[in-house]
Amino acid sequence: MNKVTVKEVSDYLGIGQSSVRFLLEKEKFPFGTAARKDGGKRYVFIDRNLWEKYKKGELAYATKSDEASYTVEVGDA
Repeated sequence: MNKVTVKEVSDYLGIGQSSVRFLLEKEKFPFGTAARKDGGKRYVFIDRNLWEKYKKGELAYATKSDEASYTVEVGDA
């Protein structure tokens, strides 16, 4: 199985890895999820098929977040 890494997403979007994790945890990206477990460790899952669709512009996404202090905008791939 070919994993999608946080670094791959970060590099593609031009944002920091911690921002990718945060936005996944806040459900702002349609291609994965993240959750914190006891002890604060964050677990991340990024679905390869959904990620590829996202990069092609085939999935909708949020560009603004009331919970984040910044806006993420992604142009067409």
